[in-house]
Amino acid sequence: MHESDAQLQPDPRDQRISELEEHVRQRTADLQRAHDELEERVRQRTADLDYLITGVQCLLWYAYVEERDEQLHWEDHVVNEKKAMEIVPVERAPGQSYGSALKALRHPEDSQRMDETGEAALREGRSFYAQDYRCKGIDNEWRHLHEEVHIEELAPGRWRLVGVCTDISERVHLEEQLRQSQKMEALGQLTAGIAHNFNNMLQAIIGNIGIMQYSASDDQRIHLQETDKAAQRAADMVRQLLVFSRKGFSQTY
Repeated sequence: MHESDAQLQPDPRDQRISELEEHVRQRTADLQRAHDELEERVRQRTADLDYLITGVQCLLWYAYVEERDEQLHWEDHVVNEKKAMEIVPVERAPGQSYGSALKALRHPEDSQRMDETGEAALREGRSFYAQDYRCKGIDNEWRHLHEEVHIEELAPGRWRLVGVCTDISERVHLEEQLRQSQKMEALGQLTAGIAHNFNNMLQAIIGNIGIMQYSASDDQRIHLQETDKAAQRAADMVRQLLVFSRKGFSQTY
């Protein structure tokens, strides 16, 4: 073979390089399609989550907790702060996160207990805990909240938490009204029982006064008449107590 003929033959290395370049292009295209599909799936899942959060009346949060130097360090976040403000509106300083504001506005009697409950659940290896607490809203009224927290241990001394918080203020107020109603019902029943017994005694007294007046002297009759008036006033008071007890009983239904 002449030297000129050898130069016309394709170099196997060039062919191999071309094949590798084509493979890289195809692989790059495949990776780009996979990346685009993944981005679309993430976008769709994010949209679904936003729709879900918007539709439910609850506050969602998540946190990462790590134990360092025997202390628990929390990094918590509220999902969709705009929705959280609609559910539990709170006063926030400029630049302050919703979660930080909510924590600062917890009732002093509840704050320490909540921290202790969360820490105990983590250290005891529990996967769930729930608690109720109070938080001051933007209207300066105390709101009653119920919180359920799911715990996942990521590694020794590291956890991930997901919390769902709902406003139960209306339920708490209704329960308080029910308790007050039950107290009024009990008071009405007690009052009615006492009034009936007292009325029976008064009727006996009034009846005996009437009988005694027939045989009493003029002076005695004057005293008996005054006694009868006092007994009649007492009977009127008993009748008022009976009316009160019936009203208290009827208002509970």
